[in-house]
Amino acid sequence: MDRRQFCKMAALSLGALGLSRFEALAERRESVLSSPMPADCTAEVIRRECFIDLQSLHLDDPESGGCPVFMPGAKFEFRQGDKCPEGFCTALWNTLVSVVSASKSCPSGLPLRKNTHVVSCPDGTRPLILLLKV
Repeated sequence: MDRRQFCKMAALSLGALGLSRFEALAERRESVLSSPMPADCTAEVIRRECFIDLQSLHLDDPESGGCPVFMPGAKFEFRQGDKCPEGFCTALWNTLVSVVSASKSCPSGLPLRKNTHVVSCPDGTRPLILLLKV
């Protein structure tokens, strides 16, 4: 086997290995997005924060501002078994699913009122604060 043929075979082998890795990552991403909502709930954005001092210190775009997706007053209703809606923030979806799941399995948490929780999205420099009713 000459050098050119060897290099071709090696490149094709690496390409095949890389493709299987991308497929595995896509499967893992799909499983995260498809975490079903464990119970009926409603969520309302009650506050949209923006910490400019933290953004200027830690983000590549220090002037990115507040959350570009949701505004205060936005309301969402989710039914048991719903998947993450198209265009919905996956980090916020995973937070909501985990809080609803925890409130179903351990109802003696620290709710404001019965089955009501104040939840924050995990974005530390521009968090949303939501009122979640399960």
